[in-house]
Amino acid sequence: MHSSALRYIRYIIAAFSFLTIGFLFVDYRNLTPPELYKAFTCLQFGPSLVQFIHYAGILSAGFIFILILTLLVGRFYCSALCPLGILQDIMIRSEKWFRKRKALRFRKATWWRYVFLGLAAVSLLTGFLAVFNLLDPYSNFGRMFSSLAKPLIILANNLAAKLLGESGPVVINQYPIRGFDVPTIVYPLLILVLLVYLTWKHGRLFCNLICPVGTLLGLFSRFSIFKISLDKTICNQCGKCSAKCKANCIDIKTQEIDYSRCVMCFDCIGPCPDDGVKLGRIPITTYKADNQSPADPKQASRRKFVGSAILLGMAGHLFAQKKNTTVFEKPTTIPEKKSGAVSPPGSRSIEEFTSKCVACHLCVSACPTQVLQPSMLQYGLQGFLMPHMDYHANFCNFECVACGKACPTSAIEQITVEEKKTIQLGKTTFVKENCVVYTYNTACGACSEHCPTKAVHMVPYLNGLKIPEVNQSICVGCGACEYACPTKPYKAIFVNGNTVHQLAETPKEEKIERDAENEEWAF
Repeated sequence: MHSSALRYIRYIIAAFSFLTIGFLFVDYRNLTPPELYKAFTCLQFGPSLVQFIHYAGILSAGFIFILILTLLVGRFYCSALCPLGILQDIMIRSEKWFRKRKALRFRKATWWRYVFLGLAAVSLLTGFLAVFNLLDPYSNFGRMFSSLAKPLIILANNLAAKLLGESGPVVINQYPIRGFDVPTIVYPLLILVLLVYLTWKHGRLFCNLICPVGTLLGLFSRFSIFKISLDKTICNQCGKCSAKCKANCIDIKTQEIDYSRCVMCFDCIGPCPDDGVKLGRIPITTYKADNQSPADPKQASRRKFVGSAILLGMAGHLFAQKKNTTVFEKPTTIPEKKSGAVSPPGSRSIEEFTSKCVACHLCVSACPTQVLQPSMLQYGLQGFLMPHMDYHANFCNFECVACGKACPTSAIEQITVEEKKTIQLGKTTFVKENCVVYTYNTACGACSEHCPTKAVHMVPYLNGLKIPEVNQSICVGCGACEYACPTKPYKAIFVNGNTVHQLAETPKEEKIERDAENEEWAF
């Protein structure tokens, strides 16, 4: 097959993968049917592997397909299916818009990549997924698009709506940005900066140094059937193929290729003037092992930079600024003493959720009310950046199960709407001293009006006023009462998350007696 045809095939597959997966994370209008989420993400290596560990089955074995593909044609996944890998290719091509691109050169492989792979493996085996989630390419891509790209797109939409107005030929609706928290974007922003720096300076170094998926597939690609090779009888060592190799894996002096780092982009085939770079079957015995060399000071500084990014992401939570806008002049003084975070419906328990979630934030993008938001330390260190129910941002719709349909690892299992109505995510607690009925002697009842099960109801208080009362047995922990409560900065009513989800009792239906004789008809 001609070299240009190979590249065009890769371009088409990569474009489809990048656009479909990218759109899932920025779809602020929720145009994508939830049933299609898993169809587009089933071939992502990290989430598929995590799901297979907990639910061994054909539908969760996408990573096995990737391994078989790698044994056939090497690390084609990294160039055509991995959205973070494709994003790096876009960054490499965009460099020419800002400066003249320098020719890439061969770099010896470093054993530090196996350190990152080992850390990810230990994280998976122990169930402490925080480390794996920080390194997984799909999860990093999802966090960047949902936390950085999506808010910018919504801002652009809202700006266009203001400029065009609602009376123009095309009506553009405005959409709120809920739960936007500075600390949760620190790590995705640092990863984005790191990617730009590495791709512009060293090509695909992130994939071949930090990414555990790339390193693991590199071990398999050494034994792939079809490989790129240099024909030593034709090659004149001009170096044009090496200059185009974004993986820095072609050693033009020895005319050898490090197949553990080759991402099968086919960019090296076209530039060769003598047709000396070929794709074909190569016996495994002809492969030479990597020449290992100690990491230089520059590599050490990069590792320190990645470590600093993690620390800054967690430390930023301590300096986050909170909105202090109050509805009433007198701010509340009694803090919300929450005993635990609220995990999404279908996650069963916090322990089970944090052992399966890869923190890709696809459920955050799929959530129509944006109540799912990235966490900092709400679940502890093991749940860093995993989504939690932020009832200050919004509440969970009583009949919505979109997050379970979107989750690629079944950390949030698919449940029916009827099951959702009986799952108790947490229990509501009422703080009388924070309530405006108590502090201002004025009527409110916002919490009761928004409660779908009437677990929060109003009872007689003083001077004809009514004050909230909570029936925790029928509360489902949806957070509608907490979100509706107007007190600031501390709510008068809030939800304590259940460590293990429970079943709420069915609310009793109130019978309404009508006087048939005196009832006035409207027609």
